[in-house]
Amino acid sequence: MKYPAYKASSPLQVNDGDTLNDWLMSRAPKGDLLDINVWVALAHTEHDHHKQALAYWQAEQAKGTLMWFCRATMLGMIRLLSQKAVMGPSVLSLKEAHVAYLNFLDTPLVKWLPETTDTAKLTNAALISLSHDVPARMSTDAYLAAVAETTALRLVTFDADFKRFDLQNWLLLAP
Repeated sequence: MKYPAYKASSPLQVNDGDTLNDWLMSRAPKGDLLDINVWVALAHTEHDHHKQALAYWQAEQAKGTLMWFCRATMLGMIRLLSQKAVMGPSVLSLKEAHVAYLNFLDTPLVKWLPETTDTAKLTNAALISLSHDVPARMSTDAYLAAVAETTALRLVTFDADFKRFDLQNWLLLAP
């Protein structure tokens, strides 16, 4: 997400083609924060959960639900799409995986959730609270739970382990 540029004596303008409304909306986002496993299932048509992810996508897109990437979900999706152990013969190069991410981001209802200094402070406080007695292997999950809680976005996942975070708003997609 690019940020608006302000110049004295001129109206607030967006400096890169993104709309001002997108930037302002990211300050109080509405919609769903998709877990990495949902993005990967959407991107990989041979994934075991692709049909369920696609059904969720189609239903929510029909409702106009915004779907959000954060830095962790973007990097996680790119990393997994470019790993042969995950993708098998459909493995993507790092560049192709990044293009897959950009293609999602180019979809009208998919948005980028920027992390500002203020939101990082809130997320860090929530992360400390949520990660009590959480194994290290779940550090990304704890971070996503903290982002969901501090933004009030609904977390959408295939991972039932998120129940341990006692989130106010989350959706477990049935495998």
